[in-house]
This record gives sequence, C-alpha cells and structure tokens, in this order.
Amino acid sequence: MSVPKVAAVVAIGAVVAAGATVVAVRALGGHAPPGRRASTARLVAATLPVRSCRSSYGFTPQPPARPYQTIRASVPAGDVGRLSAFSDSVRSLLPIVAPRGWGCAAEVGADGSTVVTAYPPGGSASGLATVSAYDASLCQSCIYFAMCPYVPKAVTAFAADGYGACSPTRPPRQTETWLSGSPHTRSGVLEFTDPAGAGGSGKPYPTIGLLLYRLPGRPGTPFGLDRASTITCTVPAVDRSLCTAVLDEFRQQNWPDGDRAG
Repeated sequence: MSVPKVAAVVAIGAVVAAGATVVAVRALGGHAPPGRRASTARLVAATLPVRSCRSSYGFTPQPPARPYQTIRASVPAGDVGRLSAFSDSVRSLLPIVAPRGWGCAAEVGADGSTVVTAYPPGGSASGLATVSAYDASLCQSCIYFAMCPYVPKAVTAFAADGYGACSPTRPPRQTETWLSGSPHTRSGVLEFTDPAGAGGSGKPYPTIGLLLYRLPGRPGTPFGLDRASTITCTVPAVDRSLCTAVLDEFRQQNWPDGDRAG
C-alpha cells in the first residue's frame, strides 16, 4: 500500500498561526497505511517552538553552542497550533514533534541511547497517552533486538557478534506496513499499529509507530554504521491526526540524525 504523495503546491506565503510561523502550504493525497486515514489535508512548513524536557544523563551533558530554540516541520495546516517540539534539558537532541502543552522527559545513556517521551498535563512517561521516541545509538544489542522481529537479515548481520535467536516477538494483533524497504533489505522504514490493549499494555488507545533501521553493508563493516530508532504515538481517537503529523516528521527528520533547526 502506497504512502501519501504530493499532489500539488497550492500556495506559498508567510503567516503566523498560534505561535508557529507558517511559510508554505502543500496539498497531500493518496492511500494511507493501516492505522491511518487517507488524507487530503494541506501540509504547512512551520517553525515550531522547542520545549526543554526534564532529563537524566549517563554522563555530564555539555550545552551546545547553538541549542535548539525552534525547528522547521511540515505539519497539517489544521494542527499547526496543536503541535510543539520537545528536546532534552540542554536542547542538544534533535527535537521530536508532539502535542502542544504536553509535559516531557528525556533519558540519555552513557552509550548515547536516548528516549524522549511527551505526555499530557498530569500524565507521565508511562501513562495512557504518550508520544515516545527511542534511538539505540551505539548499543548494539538494542539495535539487534529492535530489528530482529521484523528483519531476518539482522540475525545474519549480527551473528558474528555472538547474538543468537531473536527473543522479542511481535505483540498480538499487530499489523505492519513497509513504507520503505522490506523484511529482506538492509535498510527500511516500517510502520506498525497495535490495537488498544495489544501486547499486554492495557492502554485504552491504539498505538501507531515507526521503526527506522540500517544494517551494516557487509559483515565486518566498521562499528557504528548500523542504527535503529523508533517512535510510538498513543492517543485517543479524536487526536489521531496528530499521530500522522508526529510520525511523518520523525521520518522526515531521519531522527535523531537530521537537523531541522529553525
């Protein structure tokens, strides 16, 4: 099933909407993967404010020379005022997009593995509604176990490092759609959808997410060229359009490797 594609550029301009600067508008249309609705919503290229999250580190963080203050993002025109961006406490991490007004928390390990989670007011990182992004960074076992339930080549690629059978399993009733690549390619983008309560989560809302991955080109490729990052969006049905914006921006960012500084 194909992903939405650009149909036409309908306007170019500059306006200010709910604190986000809008610089262009496009019309999108096409078929949506499972878990999404086909959309004809206009996308606007907007500048979103960045919020600092309460953070913990496995090392002493160094504030960057240019911390993120805003990011550029392409989001549905009707959701511009409902979205913001979230980074760690020193604003060094490429921010994720999540609903505006939410709280957030970030964890960065000594190996660089990172989790950024946004949640509604009064909620928590383990609450019922969340947007959560994860990057395995240099944690090789984390990369392997993120990929191996979906990518058979991961078992072969990591065999020389002593990793055995893939222990994680797909949550029950999960559906998957390959937006790029396939189970047999060395890189790809996988979208997955878990119905409410799937996987033993007990959450009353469905979850939609993405896995971005890249395997080494050949056995013995230098350490660090493989990667795996994921994002999940779990919200009530009334806010499902926000998940589409969150996931699309995550993919466009190639999170956390890209740069969308405003």
